[in-house]
Amino acid sequence: MMMKMKSEAAMIVAVLHDVVEDSGWTSTDLINEGFSQEVIYGLDCVTDRHGESYANFRLRALRLRAFP
Repeated sequence: MMMKMKSEAAMIVAVLHDVVEDSGWTSTDLINEGFSQEVIYGLDCVTDRHGESYANFRLRALRLRAFP
């Protein structure tokens, strides 16, 4: 997936989204590690949230259209 992305930030999001979903890492942890707000925003758009419906996930993911 990463190689299909057009920007560095989008590539980072493609790699990191599973980290947030499948580990104890949070957006705050990633901010503390120095990741940009752009990356954090992208991660927020594509990270599954426990109990969220697929329809709501898709609506949130549509915000990525503004992502570089």
